[in-house]
Amino acid sequence: MHRANSYFNQFLLAISVLTLAGFALYSDMFFKSNKPDRIPANTIGLNDLYKLEPDAVKKALIVNRSGTFRLMKETKNFWTLQEKDENGFHRKLPIKNEIIDKIFSFINDIQVKNKMSNNDINYKNYSFDQPLFEVALVDYTNKTYQIKFGINNSLDHSSYLFYNQLNQILKTKELNPEIAQLTINDIVEPRILNFQIQNIESVEIQKFLSSKRSNFIAKLHKENGQWFNSKNQVVEEEKLKHVLSRLSEIKSNIILNDQSLIDVSELVDEGAHPLITLRVKDTKQNEYTFNVMRISENIPNLNIKKNENLIVDSSLHNTKFVVNKKSLSIFESLQENRLKKLDVSKLFY
Repeated sequence: MHRANSYFNQFLLAISVLTLAGFALYSDMFFKSNKPDRIPANTIGLNDLYKLEPDAVKKALIVNRSGTFRLMKETKNFWTLQEKDENGFHRKLPIKNEIIDKIFSFINDIQVKNKMSNNDINYKNYSFDQPLFEVALVDYTNKTYQIKFGINNSLDHSSYLFYNQLNQILKTKELNPEIAQLTINDIVEPRILNFQIQNIESVEIQKFLSSKRSNFIAKLHKENGQWFNSKNQVVEEEKLKHVLSRLSEIKSNIILNDQSLIDVSELVDEGAHPLITLRVKDTKQNEYTFNVMRISENIPNLNIKKNENLIVDSSLHNTKFVVNKKSLSIFESLQENRLKKLDVSKLFY
């Protein structure tokens, strides 16, 4: 009996030793897979990402708790948000210039402390299966740079990112980028003439009475910091700034383009002349033209009524905006006879 107990105890001891050895082996493998590899910052492999500039990018994607935002570069300085409405119509909405700046600001703020291998355990442990947000950039060679934001560790003030081009998990200094909280209202730019007034060098506005009859109601230029009209008379700067400010606040919620599944050319009568043409030149000698046109027919799918709206054809954005008809009066308010500076001496004759 005593010998049987001795054998049994030895058996339990052997099982315990094997179990502990197996656990130790598993733990060693697990922690080795999670142990960060300390590496010099200059060998992190983010050079391509850091060297990437807005001019080299044609598409961008932001995914956060507010939704998925697909951004497309239309021209050098103009990006749009691509989306479908409930009827399946594609539409493009202009985005604020600073959105692209915020994306690159996030990238430039990435300071890598170390890296670790990407496997199923690490991927889930750091919440990359359900990231807080992600950003993807596509360059003109169709190469995609994707960054997923996992968790923040408030104890050591670090963040964890997954970068697809390295297929590795990066531990960085703590990041709290604005793009994680962006909503559609933060992204979309409703203004169609969102120029900086201080950067404008000349303004011309032409009113058309017919296709062959038109007249300039304002031809203004700035010289040595002072504004003048077509007769070289001094312009009341505060009045001009007020009108330009009102123009810059004109908003549109609809952009018409090739993706709208609407033949934009049919919305304006063939050979029709614009009601107003506005030309703006900035200090870098870039010139932009805005033609204000009548709409020839209703657009039921987009709830656009021709008697309530106008089209503004913008060379700045290379697209057409729908604006409320009341905006026409703001364009027409830019007239030389309303902006001329009064000669105070003549008031006493």
